[in-house]
Amino acid sequence: MDQLRNEFIIFSIIIAGLGIFFSWLLYRYQNAHVIHVRRFERRLAAEKEDAALGRASSNITHEIRNPLNAISMGLQRLQIEADEIDNEHHVLISNMLKAVQRTNSIITGLHRYKSPLVPRRQKVSPDSVVDHILTLYRPSCTHSSIAIDYTPEFHQTITADFDLIEEVVENLIKNAIEAQPTGGDIKIRLFKQGADLVLSIENSGFDLSEDEASDIWVHSLLVA
Repeated sequence: MDQLRNEFIIFSIIIAGLGIFFSWLLYRYQNAHVIHVRRFERRLAAEKEDAALGRASSNITHEIRNPLNAISMGLQRLQIEADEIDNEHHVLISNMLKAVQRTNSIITGLHRYKSPLVPRRQKVSPDSVVDHILTLYRPSCTHSSIAIDYTPEFHQTITADFDLIEEVVENLIKNAIEAQPTGGDIKIRLFKQGADLVLSIENSGFDLSEDEASDIWVHSLLVA
């Protein structure tokens, strides 16, 4: 009886061990299958989004490029034929042409949202980029009673993508202007810090009520 009981216990332990082992194998298999299905679904969703983005970008490029070309030709004609325009307005026209060209480059590069971004590196003067953007937005700042304090300490060139640098600087300055609807100031600094080049843009901002701040926080959570 003792021998039978011991054999029964050993047999039970073996059966339980095999059950646990095969249950673990089944769990691993099911988990791997679920992960594979989820990856496939994400890849399929991404491919659908890429296809939709490709169609949308094609339509956007076609619809926007035509008026951009008209604006560019009009500015070029002003630049060539308008002899009575002073030097300041010639500079403004030149900067507007550059803005049109940059916009055209952005439209042409819409495919970067569905493929890895490859910067086109070239010699870029960050000081000139900031000057160019400020020339475009200075009238808006004057109209909105926003004072601009720009003190560059770096006047050399760097190796970077010119269009991307201009896009970043323009977005930062534009956001700083829009953040001060009742007027204020924008303080811009360009300086070298060790091996890094630092572009600092500060603005006085505006006051928010508790309800508005709460709405921004909720919106940020929803977007995230």
